[in-house]
Formats: sequence, structure tokens, C-alpha cells
Amino acid sequence: MAKRVEFPQILRKIPATLSWRTVVALLIVSFALSQAILFAHYLYRDYTDSQLKQAQRKEIEAEIEKWRNVVRERPDYRDAYFELALLTYRLERFGEARFYLRKVFELDPNFEAGRELEKALNKRK
Repeated sequence: MAKRVEFPQILRKIPATLSWRTVVALLIVSFALSQAILFAHYLYRDYTDSQLKQAQRKEIEAEIEKWRNVVRERPDYRDAYFELALLTYRLERFGEARFYLRKVFELDPNFEAGRELEKALNKRK
């Protein structure tokens, strides 16, 4: 004959009411936990943003090196200087961007896109 399985009796008592100290303590703990969760979320978001920006910077640096090679081979290529000006502007290297933009205007003083970048650079003094 199979033995019958019985579940244990749990004799804990759950209070019908909580004291005001217990309620306050629970509120403080829940507030602290919610703040810790928010802090962890913002910390993680900032970390992933910085990782993304770092990856983008590396891509831009690689593009800059590519265009510098083009300029070495063809020093009269206006668009290569303009690309360098744009890329260095994106990296917030404004002095370097101005240098490349001057090269653009030496090759083509009427280059309209260069004038737009010049306006943006003048705002960044």
C-alpha cells in the first residue's frame, strides 16, 4: 500500500496590522531600493553611451586617416580637405577644422558648403 504524503503545517502568524514604525521602515526601504535601481539604470545608460561614442570616435579617426592619405596623394583635391574639416569638426577639434577649411578656400574661394561650415565654426569660438 502506498504511503500517503502529508504537507507540513506552517504555524507562522501574520499580524493583521502593522505598527507605524514597520510601515515607515518599509517605505524607507522601498524608496532606497527604487533610488538604487534608478541609479543603476542611469549608470548603465551613461556607460553604454560612452562606449558608443568611443566606437564612433574610432570610426571617425579611421576616416580622417583615409582622407589624409588622399590629401597626400592629391594635395589639390578640395573635397578631401572639406571632408577632413567636417570630420575634425565632428570630433570638436575646431582649430584643425579651421586649418582644413582654409585649405578648401585656397582651392575654391566660392565653395558654398565650406561657407556653411565656416558659419558653424564661427559660432564655436
